[in-house]
Amino acid sequence: MTRSLLSIAALAGCLSFSPLYAGSVDHGDRDFYGFFLSNMSYTNVDESAVGFTKQTFNALDENEMFHQIGVNQGVYAATAIDGIYYVIPYLYASSLSQPTPLPMYTYNIYTGRKEEVGQWNPEGSDLKIQDMTYDRANDRLLAIAFQPQTGSVLYEIDRKTAQMTPIVTIKGTAQSGVGVIAADAKGRLFTIDNDGWFCQLNDKTGNITKLFDTGHQGFVANQSLEFDFSRGNTTLYWAASIARWTTAPTSAEVTSKYGTTWLEEIVIPNKTSGNFTPESLGRDKYTINDIGEIGYVSRFTGLYIPFAQGGISAPGDVTDFTVKNTADGKGAILNFKVPTKTFGGEALSSVNGLEIFRDGERIEYMTGITPGQAIEYTDNAVPAIGEYHYEVWVFNGNGEGPKTHAYAYIGADKPAAVADADIDVADDFMSTKLSWQAPTEGYHGGSFKPEGLTYTITRFPDELVIAENTPETSVTDKNFRRMLRYYYQIDVTNAQGTSTSYTTDFIAGGVLNAPVTETFDDVTAMNNKWSSFDNNNDTYRWEFGISLGHNLFGDYEQCADYVVSSTMVDGNLRDADDWIISPGIKFEEGKKYAVHVEARAYPAIETLNVYTGSKIDPAQMTKVGSFRTELTEQDQTTGSMAFKTYTVSLPDVAGKIACVAVQLASPIPADLTSYIQINSITIGEDDGTGIAGVTGDNTSFNFDGNILTINGNFAGAAIYNMAGMKVADITSATTDLSGLQSGIYVLALDGSSFKLAK
Repeated sequence: MTRSLLSIAALAGCLSFSPLYAGSVDHGDRDFYGFFLSNMSYTNVDESAVGFTKQTFNALDENEMFHQIGVNQGVYAATAIDGIYYVIPYLYASSLSQPTPLPMYTYNIYTGRKEEVGQWNPEGSDLKIQDMTYDRANDRLLAIAFQPQTGSVLYEIDRKTAQMTPIVTIKGTAQSGVGVIAADAKGRLFTIDNDGWFCQLNDKTGNITKLFDTGHQGFVANQSLEFDFSRGNTTLYWAASIARWTTAPTSAEVTSKYGTTWLEEIVIPNKTSGNFTPESLGRDKYTINDIGEIGYVSRFTGLYIPFAQGGISAPGDVTDFTVKNTADGKGAILNFKVPTKTFGGEALSSVNGLEIFRDGERIEYMTGITPGQAIEYTDNAVPAIGEYHYEVWVFNGNGEGPKTHAYAYIGADKPAAVADADIDVADDFMSTKLSWQAPTEGYHGGSFKPEGLTYTITRFPDELVIAENTPETSVTDKNFRRMLRYYYQIDVTNAQGTSTSYTTDFIAGGVLNAPVTETFDDVTAMNNKWSSFDNNNDTYRWEFGISLGHNLFGDYEQCADYVVSSTMVDGNLRDADDWIISPGIKFEEGKKYAVHVEARAYPAIETLNVYTGSKIDPAQMTKVGSFRTELTEQDQTTGSMAFKTYTVSLPDVAGKIACVAVQLASPIPADLTSYIQINSITIGEDDGTGIAGVTGDNTSFNFDGNILTINGNFAGAAIYNMAGMKVADITSATTDLSGLQSGIYVLALDGSSFKLAK
């Protein structure tokens, strides 16, 4: 499981019920950053979003997302170096599978550019990073991870390759481990163990020295610890996934506060004379202050706190900082405004001067400037075409403010990658039309002219070149030989270089002739014909080839499985909207067709809808019927639970090519427990047996044992015996069923089926 909800008892057992503290340090109106795996209260995106946000110390819970990561992705840990995040991501295919490591990447806060670095974990390893930090004194990117056999391990990560090298195993952590890591300006390392002790870590020996008890135990989720260098080595912040009450909470309170992140301030006393280390100060000298709640029902890591070496009274960032090419494309024009506030957000009374840097080298020193002054500076000494990093910092009598960053590509640039491709698959699934918009800017943001672009289109997995060096922005692909799942690579080129992008995948290469049966025994073959969609993006989806049904159903049938368990539910779970869609199917003229779904479910009765359409796209399909699963008993002879076949007629498909979809549409079960298996889907002739689904959703009925009264749509309703044979048509709102023998019957009504006991 990638994301699990601890039981109430387990969670309560790892909480500390200490009173809240009041913050004692002036934080100023400053920004800090971090990553949310979940949060109920973003200011600019829906709560289902996952990504990096900005907030201020004065408004901790106003989380503005600036980098939203992809669907079904998460981040183990991250840290930033002067505004560039280094991110350790993973992919979770579903809530039932272990996460798959994705390559480490960088994300530039100032440009929004994401660059892949490399694979970070050893091949075949299930390593999961807990926290990262940047050691400025030694120019090292550090991380910690817990290994059940040895305990927590300190790693160094190569910023150019992402290769991880173990430095030392942290002693005394085999049972519980440590959860966070932070380096101060001198390169000393600090951590917090699972018992809540703030510790100093010796990276040579692996020894940890307990400094003081924070009063908070247990790591509910990934967390983060970072110094605020505006305060030197005296203040650091812990984004702690803990729950806090002055008295022991009720179960409901524990549930409501699960995963909430609190910002804790740890203050190390500032000893001004003599040689000392933090452990020599004495446990009674440290304090911890509760600053407030960062996010409600949230999981937060990757804490990053920009700083000013001169402290919060030094000048703040310059504003409106832009860099663009000169007219000849050989230089850079910098524009910005001198700050009017201190780094802490107060009015700035005076400025002594500023410095401008290009790639770390000072290229300008200015004095005689005033707060709010607009500055334009031209850099005519750019060495060559390429990307440059410019920094400006302003200083006064209180010291140097923060470096304000801007990045610019100086010179002619290659095109940005195509990002808006559209694939239209023909109704006969034998051709496609691929179209896209020409890039309008350079890949790096440099000088760019859209004229003269050419494109090369390659189809995968057969690596067939569809078009080469074409100036057109659309191509038609008629070269399909067999049904398969395909995707395209689009290369766009100018004189400066080539950029590459990839389309989504699609099914093409012909259709199947009815009848068609899918038994889910060969997952690879199925994926080359059938498609599944987690249409609400909650990560709970149809699974294939998982063989989890034995404990519940008593056998090892290969099925399409959908599982919800109270032990794995998180805030992403929504009412089911999960689809299985067939490839194109050719139906003969003059025949009636139906879909037969062989399924079983427990303990909930599940609702499934049937759709048809000309495209493999839930948004372009039409509902034609529904059914609800019935609970079946275990066969005492075989020890397994039987499947039942449900049949829904398919109107208006004879003589056409159409796709057929089965959609699971059940609401979230009250007990958060649901398991449904589809053993087979057969799309063939309608033989009149089974329980037919009927379109409609707003009908109810009453049955007193003889008289059936329907309130709403009764068109097409019928009564079936348990063998699936129709025994009565319903032709009016009130029907007398006293002529039927006593027993159990099934009412097919308005898209659902119901048991009637007579």
